[in-house]
Amino acid sequence: MDKKLTVVDAVCKRVLERSDTLCADVEVKIAGEENPYIAILTEANEKDYELSMLLKNDANRELDWYDNDLHAAYEDVTEKLLRDPATKADFTEQVLTHGTVRADVRRMLSEAKVQKEAEMIRA
Repeated sequence: MDKKLTVVDAVCKRVLERSDTLCADVEVKIAGEENPYIAILTEANEKDYELSMLLKNDANRELDWYDNDLHAAYEDVTEKLLRDPATKADFTEQVLTHGTVRADVRRMLSEAKVQKEAEMIRA
């Protein structure tokens, strides 16, 4: 069984398109960890979301003090930390229920869909 991860803070930062799929990037702080993680969430069905990837940010804040997602400090730790489906589901629910994350993800993904559809019509 995987180690229990406890979410102490989570904030939906933005929506990106990865492999033609709209994804919400949620910055997550985990108890006992200094650097934040990035949870990549995608729609699972009309009412909920699933974690497609968990990235660990190993950037040194003193050297790389700005929010730069282009550096190579992000490591995919999904399989390492969330192998067990129950652990993954629990972690995902902690992220989504922290503050307004679920509502923010829903709103931001919805806005991104509308924008994407408008761009497709113009093309």
